Amino acid sequence: MVKKEIRFFLIIVFFFSISSAVSQKTVVKGYIKGAEGRFLRAYTYTDYLTYNLKKFGEQKINNNASFEFVFNVNAPRLIYLRLDFFETTLYIEKGKTYELIFEDYDVFSYRETSNPFLERPLLNYSIKGEDSTSLNYLIRTFDSRYNAFIADNAVALLRGRDRALIESFKEETAHYFSTATHPYFHIYKTYKIAIIEQSSRILSRENLFRAYFYNKPVHVDNMGYMVFFNQYFSKFFTDISRRIRFSDLEYTINDLASYPALLDSLGKDTLLRNEYIRKVVLVKGLGELWEYPGFERSNIISILDDVAHKARFPEVRIMATAQKELLNSYKGHFPIENFTLTDTRGALLNLKDWKGKYVYLFFWNTSCVRCMAEMPLLNEIYEKFSNHVKIVGVNVDMEPLNMNYFLSDKDYNFTIAHFDYNYGLLDNLRVRHLPFFILIDRDGQVLRYPAPQPSGAITTTLNRLINQP
Repeated sequence: MVKKEIRFFLIIVFFFSISSAVSQKTVVKGYIKGAEGRFLRAYTYTDYLTYNLKKFGEQKINNNASFEFVFNVNAPRLIYLRLDFFETTLYIEKGKTYELIFEDYDVFSYRETSNPFLERPLLNYSIKGEDSTSLNYLIRTFDSRYNAFIADNAVALLRGRDRALIESFKEETAHYFSTATHPYFHIYKTYKIAIIEQSSRILSRENLFRAYFYNKPVHVDNMGYMVFFNQYFSKFFTDISRRIRFSDLEYTINDLASYPALLDSLGKDTLLRNEYIRKVVLVKGLGELWEYPGFERSNIISILDDVAHKARFPEVRIMATAQKELLNSYKGHFPIENFTLTDTRGALLNLKDWKGKYVYLFFWNTSCVRCMAEMPLLNEIYEKFSNHVKIVGVNVDMEPLNMNYFLSDKDYNFTIAHFDYNYGLLDNLRVRHLPFFILIDRDGQVLRYPAPQPSGAITTTLNRLINQP
């Protein structure tokens, strides 16, 4: 496992810096008054095909409210900055320094919701010295105009075929950004408009391909390009291509489990003659076939592993590695770091202390009605399985008093603890919504992610695990 983690880390480093000799330090610094002592986390996507989000860095905000990240990047990268449940984004480029000026921070300005992971409030900031030529300014301004155009013309765009409307927007956009010379922005803008052209059906698939892919460079490191790429090649194996036969997919995946054979089979479609595009589509398609009946999942993982080791393009190797990791996480196969919490009785909880038992983690807050409905059922599960299963309800309320008030007239027998503002724990365990359940095996490894709910099949799952020979 250690060797695999080292290899994956080295691949990511290669993606962000093709050569350490030519990379220059990128600095992101600033001040967040009111957040002293809290941790600011930086994340970035390993790639724009799987959107596998990885921690890029973490800084404790100093007593003078300052922070500073130093990154090695080669191409422009989108990073997410998270402070507690708050979040914002920033494009960073090689060798540049970004000084961010944030609004004063008040953690209690966060309004509790039943799903803080999907409804993250925005961290507002400005960039000191930013001008109209900077990448962040250009993308921010374009996205504002782009989103307004879609909102104002939603009905017409849904009806489709309104070429004049889209051509007018293209002309206005070209005029407005006529002085913009940033190459990343030009690609981003071009392919975001391509998304509208495909969605509104003013161009056929063949014409779209000729306009945006045929004899064109492949820009896997550009967010705008890859959003269009993912949309254009969505379900390409199963629903779109007329040349890729289903029997060939079954043979090359289920019978041969062969990366070269699958790659050759995809080459029958003229849209995939470009080797780079074909390999990226292969990685994407294998991810989509994961949930498709009739395909051996172990063979899909095996082929992705071959791609991760043998593909000629380093970016494709990164995508394959990320896709494999993502699919394995659906099976619950990903490592977790040890963690400690303090329960409502003041006892220290440690994941290592529960070795030998299954651990059923339940994430909840007092604004989540569905969470409340599951909690009495957890009592029943505790009574039945307490000798074999440790049940821990991890509360994520911003204010622990809300949890205490809620529990004051309840009689739950299972363990309950506040998350103690350990947002790194939530990120590490990939909590996505509330309620959220994770089942950990007797050796401290994730077994079911997400796990069945108490109102679902968790009783059946636990019975089978505990009684298996």
